[in-house]
Amino acid sequence: MSKRDVAVTLRQIIEFADEIAALIANRSRDQLNSTKEFRRALERCIELVGEAARRLPEEWREHHQDIPWRQIIGMRNVMIHGYDVVSNDVLWNTAAHDMPQLRAKIESILVNEA
Repeated sequence: MSKRDVAVTLRQIIEFADEIAALIANRSRDQLNSTKEFRRALERCIELVGEAARRLPEEWREHHQDIPWRQIIGMRNVMIHGYDVVSNDVLWNTAAHDMPQLRAKIESILVNEA
């Protein structure tokens, strides 16, 4: 994967993180139970973040060990293969806490490595 392709993938992760932020804005964790479409959209965006992370070259990910790539990719795998065991708490915490941190780190990488 070229440096340009890495940058494109990182921008995709930022785009997905922004979509997650928009999805949870003005919503509560409790709505994950009552609004199936909301939960499915959130799950899909988290899956996409994990898939994009998986596509990044392993060597590149190793160079950026401050980001928990293994956990991000692992979450993608759980969302796809074990979707029925993901609790609302895990889903909400990933969306509300982990994604903003990931977005900030990736934004910093894009600025510093441009």
